[in-house]
Amino acid sequence: MVGATIYNAGLWEMLADDSILVSGATTNTFVNAGTIQKLGGTGSSSINWNFSGNGTLSTPTGKLYLDQWVGTNTVSANANLALGTVSGLVTLTPGIVGTISGGSIKGGLTVSSNSVVNWSGDISGAGVLTVAAGATLTISNSVTLGANGSGGAFTNFGTVIWAATSGSYLTGYGGAVIYNGGFWQALTDNILVVSGATTNSFINAGTLQKLGGTGSTTFNWNFNTTGSMSTLFGKFDVEQWIGSNTFQGTATLTIGVLKTVLTVASNAVLNWSSGDVSGTGSLIVAAGGTLTISNGVTFGANGNGGALTNFGTVVWAAIAGNYLTGYGGAAIHNAGLWEMLADDTIVVSGATTNTFANTGTIQKLTGPGSSTINWDFRSSGTTEVRTGTLSLGGIAIQTAGLIMLDGGNLSSSQPFQLSGGTLAGTNTFTGTLTNSAVVSPGASPGLLTINGSLFKLPRVRSTSNSAAQTSVLNMTS
Repeated sequence: MVGATIYNAGLWEMLADDSILVSGATTNTFVNAGTIQKLGGTGSSSINWNFSGNGTLSTPTGKLYLDQWVGTNTVSANANLALGTVSGLVTLTPGIVGTISGGSIKGGLTVSSNSVVNWSGDISGAGVLTVAAGATLTISNSVTLGANGSGGAFTNFGTVIWAATSGSYLTGYGGAVIYNGGFWQALTDNILVVSGATTNSFINAGTLQKLGGTGSTTFNWNFNTTGSMSTLFGKFDVEQWIGSNTFQGTATLTIGVLKTVLTVASNAVLNWSSGDVSGTGSLIVAAGGTLTISNGVTFGANGNGGALTNFGTVVWAAIAGNYLTGYGGAAIHNAGLWEMLADDTIVVSGATTNTFANTGTIQKLTGPGSSTINWDFRSSGTTEVRTGTLSLGGIAIQTAGLIMLDGGNLSSSQPFQLSGGTLAGTNTFTGTLTNSAVVSPGASPGLLTINGSLFKLPRVRSTSNSAAQTSVLNMTS
């Protein structure tokens, strides 16, 4: 039959699993302005004709398969629907509870407020799946974007529950975009996969939450965030960053490769578990923000360069052997608070130059051994060593500010150039000290020991409050 039309304005009841078929390469149309009910059969009743309409679809049992959904449509009752291709526009009206599985969205599918839908399938071409504010969409199986012609867009203003088990991936085939302006909740350890040498993008302007799984939820798509990220369990692994990013919330994060800007916002807490900052990549900690480095991280491993600028708090807590490594041209500028909580090393890879500049405050707070900075070190701020030893392996220059040995020691393998500020305290400096500023033993009574050589000593200040309280500069070699 060619050009056939069924128009239902009343009640169409399906009592068995059967099909309305197309014979050959023909076009036929089923228009529903009334009510279609699947009342019998636990499998599928199929309509393989072009289908459209604003009537009611209801599946008390089994499911209804629509092979070609065209035109402008509404779904106004709870339904279990299986799809072929959606080339028209479909809106699930508010309050719908249903399942939509299979097929490819090449037109538009909108899940309205207060609706709850479990979805699996594909979005391709100019197709758009939209989850409205107040709506909930659950992904419990593998889904794809672009599998039938690249492209595809998934826009969320409500809640997406990504509950697919590991191995049931969300895959992009090129040109796909997911925009999260609502809540995206990851309940398992799973992966956004890239198929082939293609580009796909995940943009987070809402809230991204990892609520289940002790491992990683991984984004292999290009990723951008200006919204919030949180990890109640496990961590997020973001491999490729695009655009200017602002991190908000509290989360454990593998950065992958950062060659753009990522700012840790005020009141945000980012636990950086691993990754690399290279090229023009810049990790910035805003005033009031906190960055914890809990494992080995690198700068410049993917093209030299890379920068970390701190105006807030950096907690360097990686245990010994989990190095912070610079591959050349890397720069750390601490203008806030840098806390050293373990004995670990900032390492230089090869014959390269990297720089650690301090205009804020560095504190070595724990660890009985050495916290080591092998990068070139320049300070006009405050460096406080409360325990163990702060070891400097590169060029070391202080132009202003204070180095306070308050229970800990300082060592420098190259001549330490004290051209400004003050070296003070009661413990030991080991190495060669070239002084054109102030060396101040104390507090009284106190003993500051220079274990090595001291050159150019125009000013050595020693204070005395009484005969019993005298600060002493002790020289040993």
